[in-house]
Amino acid sequence: MRAEVRFHVAALALLAVFGAAVGCARKPDDAKITGAVQASFDADSGLQGKQLNVQSDNGTVTISGTVDNDLERNAAARYAAAAPGVTQVVNNLRVAGEQASVTSPVLLCSTPVRFHLKRLLEAFMPKLVVLSPGEIPPAISVQSVGVLR
Repeated sequence: MRAEVRFHVAALALLAVFGAAVGCARKPDDAKITGAVQASFDADSGLQGKQLNVQSDNGTVTISGTVDNDLERNAAARYAAAAPGVTQVVNNLRVAGEQASVTSPVLLCSTPVRFHLKRLLEAFMPKLVVLSPGEIPPAISVQSVGVLR
């Protein structure tokens, strides 16, 4: 009797672990993510009606377009990050009237840590651009001024 109970408990535990692993292994639904992010933009009076482009690829959301100020730019990034299934946000929104600097400081880091590093530094250096090498267009030249190891 005891052996039978142990067997059933072990079988249930194994099923629970297997079920959790299958649930965690699901790929994010990019169409649902894009729709959720766009809906959150439409619900915000400051972002409503703006031509904002939202693209999702395996949970990485890229937002682009033009907004009126930094508050709207940051709000859009927060909305995108809060959508279910989003693992990373690439904020390519431009503020209307601002010219891109010819020499902008950029922090380059590996893709897996980019989002987390950006979130960590955002409170202290909100204008710092944090990118991974794959996000730099081929036409842009980068001059290295240092390496952290």
